[in-house]
Amino acid sequence: MQPKISLLLFFCLLSSCKPNNEKLLSYQLDLNSLETNRYNDIRFDPTPIKVDGNSPKIKSQDIFKKNTRFTPLETNDESLFGKIDEFILTDSRYIIADRSTNSILVFFHDGKFDFKIDRSGGGPEEYRSIKYIGFNKFKNTIEVLDNTRGIIQRYDANTGIYQSTLKLGFLLKAFTPLDENKYLFFLGPYLFNEDRYGQVNGLGHQLLVAEEVEDKRVKIISQHLPHTPNTELLNLGARQNLSEGSDGDFLINMVFNDTIYSFSEKGVHAKYVMDYGKWAIPENLFQNGDIREINRKNRLRQLPYPDIFLETKDYTYSVSSLETANAFTHTLYNKKLKKGFTFGDIDDNMQVAGAIPYSPIGYQGNSLIYVMEPKNAVDKYLEFTTALRKALIADNGKSRPEMSIDEQYEFYLNNYIQENGFNYLDLAKSLDPDDNPVLVFVEPDFNNIDDQ
Repeated sequence: MQPKISLLLFFCLLSSCKPNNEKLLSYQLDLNSLETNRYNDIRFDPTPIKVDGNSPKIKSQDIFKKNTRFTPLETNDESLFGKIDEFILTDSRYIIADRSTNSILVFFHDGKFDFKIDRSGGGPEEYRSIKYIGFNKFKNTIEVLDNTRGIIQRYDANTGIYQSTLKLGFLLKAFTPLDENKYLFFLGPYLFNEDRYGQVNGLGHQLLVAEEVEDKRVKIISQHLPHTPNTELLNLGARQNLSEGSDGDFLINMVFNDTIYSFSEKGVHAKYVMDYGKWAIPENLFQNGDIREINRKNRLRQLPYPDIFLETKDYTYSVSSLETANAFTHTLYNKKLKKGFTFGDIDDNMQVAGAIPYSPIGYQGNSLIYVMEPKNAVDKYLEFTTALRKALIADNGKSRPEMSIDEQYEFYLNNYIQENGFNYLDLAKSLDPDDNPVLVFVEPDFNNIDDQ
């Protein structure tokens, strides 16, 4: 028996067997190396956005009725995927991460499939899991954050071929390249609990600026947004924490904090503040450090936070968690009008086959990008057209005797599509329920609601 045990240990060593609770702590922060004046923390009065239940209510079909276009993503044996977990828009391509298949798919803007990165594994050119993806326009690489190994893997953005590995030595929630050698890192919940995550010694901030140094490692050169004590358990939930703003900056929405911060070469400052009214977090809650009260409010879902925040040239779009008030609250803030509008009840369940009011995955120009599942579109098309044919048969041609049943069918279907803006019904004719998702681009039309 003893030789078998020794043999197992030998093979385990050869295959680099590692315990699940292995620490990733390999980065020692030298506080003296921080360049404190590189990015200044700026005092700035943020723009308030009301999300308190008293904002004017709008219907999604009123503001999204016009300026809608669709891009079906090509479906074939190689391009078929499950879900859009991460989405990046570049000048020529869409980059999609699908965690269910642990792969990254790249499509051209017309929806044509380009290539797939499927490098799942523990090898030097592979990743074990996809925590986050980024696009490095300075190196033209697709970059994959693998938190199981504390690394970022880089692949050519035109071919998917492996390029290099950036060794972090700590864990992140999100990142974005700043230039050829510098990165902005957002830590989120990974700032805490050194026993579990093995984080950087002496680190006390949510936002890091680091530069790539020799041997493909990083050096932290500045840190920003000090964390609030006793929020370790709360800094977990937001789906999106780092996005590109409209002023050449990057926006950070921290969980259980009502402030949207801006980072740029000018520095760091509060850009927007969410006014949650009666649902706002008491200012002294975290300062008093009563972890029991924090946990109680958390269990009751009484701690609001911006789950998603996007900024275009003309407006902002936010999805806030107000569980005790109205579940997730969607708010459009018009910069020109300096006025926010909250989505009211969605009484039109056929609006883009259910893609709205689910959260957008990004934006292009002034258009929000939603995801439409082909099965939903096909089901709605069949539901409507079946009911229309039954109604026409029951009418027996009385309404328009000059037309055949088929001609009446086409007439009423086209009228319905044109009058209600349901162009997806035309698209649904050519879709298969198992096809890849369809990207829906919708530009809000505030002209329909300005007088409300």
